[in-house]
Amino acid sequence: MVRLIGLAGALLQAAAAGNGQPKIPPVWPGLAYEPRQSPGQYVFLTPEKNALVIYDPKRFWRGFGIRCWLVPLLNEARPVVNVELRRTAEGLFEFHYSVENAPDARNPIGRFNLALEPDDPHFDLRQHEPEARGWGGVRDITTRPRIAVQVALPGAPNGAYGGWSHWTNFIYPGQKLSGLVLVASYRPGFTTGYIGSGQHWDLDMELPIEIWDQLGFLNLPEWREQHVLTIGPRYPPTTAPSAIASEFLTGIEQWISSRRLEADSPFVAAARSALERWRRNPNESFEVPRNARTAAERELETALRFTLGNSKE
Repeated sequence: MVRLIGLAGALLQAAAAGNGQPKIPPVWPGLAYEPRQSPGQYVFLTPEKNALVIYDPKRFWRGFGIRCWLVPLLNEARPVVNVELRRTAEGLFEFHYSVENAPDARNPIGRFNLALEPDDPHFDLRQHEPEARGWGGVRDITTRPRIAVQVALPGAPNGAYGGWSHWTNFIYPGQKLSGLVLVASYRPGFTTGYIGSGQHWDLDMELPIEIWDQLGFLNLPEWREQHVLTIGPRYPPTTAPSAIASEFLTGIEQWISSRRLEADSPFVAAARSALERWRRNPNESFEVPRNARTAAERELETALRFTLGNSKE
């Protein structure tokens, strides 16, 4: 058994054998499985979609007299991401992130990335110790391609991956990490956060090529990592007002769906109404609601104020 550190080895093999868009495997039918039920199918998902069942017809696995084994996908963290937004004296924006793993999680967190704008001339990733516990950030993303799909914000353009990680100081269930700071000149908006376990999948380099081919779906963003919708640097000065308003409205709907916001909240109702009015009449001044009560509402209020309001705070 050769274990692959991270994604690179498995996904390169899968890409080399791939034939177009990867297909999502079917659900494992259980111990009563017979190969003739799904001829040519070697990779299955458990009903909970938290592990793979790999069937290798060419050998008995590990001497146990079986031809299939279980590979956990390590996708059962329960991430909660919060951000505090600040404005610097130079007019830049600071995003102070904390990442929590809920007590009912089954996997740790070892990686936190965001979909970022690589063209921001003042972009920088920092970490404040000891709160950051040694988590390091990639400071220069200007040469990175835009392959970070906005999974949590459908319709938004791709960004570049950037964030923090540590291979040993994981965020275990019930723990919280802070001190992760992003500095940028682009104005705040909703963006996708990517959560990874920092651990590796237990895959065998000696698997037949037809099995690697069926593992190609693991390169799809919705399977490679877990995703949260958070606030990050999004908008250069040239961004169309209608696009900003539309994305804020979409993000609010997503936060309502995930229960970060309550649809009947007076603040949420006021924010949606103000965004709809401003989308129709962007030449008018935007009135930022000031009655935020919860942490998520305060994050949204500050993002609206920095992006659409006239405040120089």
